[in-house]
Amino acid sequence: MSQIKTVYFSEHLRQDHRAIFNCLKSTLNRYNYEVKTLKQTKDIWIRDFMPILFDDKAIQYQYMPDYLIEDKTNHKYLTNPELPIKEVGIKTHKTELILDGGNIVKCNGTVIMTDKVFTENINLTTEDFEKKFPQIKKLIVIPRDPHSEEVYGHADGMVRFISENHLLINSQYPDDFKKKLHKHLNNLGFTCTELKVKEDTKYA
Repeated sequence: MSQIKTVYFSEHLRQDHRAIFNCLKSTLNRYNYEVKTLKQTKDIWIRDFMPILFDDKAIQYQYMPDYLIEDKTNHKYLTNPELPIKEVGIKTHKTELILDGGNIVKCNGTVIMTDKVFTENINLTTEDFEKKFPQIKKLIVIPRDPHSEEVYGHADGMVRFISENHLLINSQYPDDFKKKLHKHLNNLGFTCTELKVKEDTKYA
């Protein structure tokens, strides 16, 4: 019998988007994944504040994204990561860096982030970041989504790993930006495949 693994979602997803939650749950259950929800969350997104897993270490960063901190009306969505971490029972290693889990896309020892990380950590350099995370073998920084409405600076809506040297790229960018992004990643040895999505899903 295969080992049961657990996938966690926010309780807000179960309450506010029941159909989506039930579809995800039934699909994961078919593949022998147990589904649980975290109660101590403020919105449906948990990737943004939960620890980053590097090998056997869970790294907990400072979760203070400017898109929640600077606008007081958004403070109600700001989760204290310590509470859901306690629910799961994870032992974490802490860093003082301000990060956002949605801005970290990784495969093995390679990490892709947008340059948003440098606007939230003044005077931080690529070399500084790599020293703080020795588990990273290669750090790749890409420009953030150029759409003015995109305030998050997340890499996970822009690129995803298909394999170690093959990336899936969101297609919803101006041609000049897209050309530069593809060229940059191609020059680093990646094969890039575009994901064609509808206009209304470009920020999903």
